[in-house]
Amino acid sequence: MASPQKENGFTPIANEILDELQKFGDLTLREIKVILFILRRTYGFNRKESEMSISFISRGTGIQENHVSATLTFLVKKRLIFRKESNIVFNKNHDSWTPPDLGSAQDGGTPDSGVPLSQALTSPRIGGRTSPRIGGTIKKHLKKHKKETLNTATASPVAVTETLPVNEIFTAFQEKLNPTINYGNTTQRKAAEDLLKFMGKDKLLKTIDFIVTIRDDPYAPVITNPYQLKEKLAQLMSYHKKQSQKAPLIVEI
Repeated sequence: MASPQKENGFTPIANEILDELQKFGDLTLREIKVILFILRRTYGFNRKESEMSISFISRGTGIQENHVSATLTFLVKKRLIFRKESNIVFNKNHDSWTPPDLGSAQDGGTPDSGVPLSQALTSPRIGGRTSPRIGGTIKKHLKKHKKETLNTATASPVAVTETLPVNEIFTAFQEKLNPTINYGNTTQRKAAEDLLKFMGKDKLLKTIDFIVTIRDDPYAPVITNPYQLKEKLAQLMSYHKKQSQKAPLIVEI
């Protein structure tokens, strides 16, 4: 039976840091694992920074290298860490951390990519190429849904929003992909609403189940929350087609 003792070594971390990390919304499981690894390799060795290669972090966390690279990029954008090549520093100044709602761009960018929400919605990319057909379909569908809602609804906008099973979608992500997902994140809730309007609940839940089956594939798009799914929908569909030409499309265009 394991019996770890503080006398055999410990990592001195200020309680304030742990408290703020717990309150910082929408950290993925991969991000949490990488943060813990960085804290262990820095504060655990009584130093503020350390050289850590992607392969080194991958071996220490069990996360595939391509996902480690993506996770480090997200953590830098959220200002939880500073990175110069392989040298990594944990940013203990939690006042400067960037909440996911604010993203990383000055122009209302997305939490993960810095691309404006309007551009991400209307111009998804497949292998670096713009796919206006998919983006245009989403935009057209949402405009139609908005028009129908305005013509038929007598309730307030808040009441209309509450008719969508957004929390059910969040629960699916939490149970299957992202245990730390923040139900109150407005960017994520808006993305879930848009996906529900475009796909419907049943097809969206099936899409989440499909993402679960491919999450360990290094060539699959990394998707752990509603916003990433909306942003990478075209990429996911392209991947799905390549995996099985005989299987039905995730979303019918």
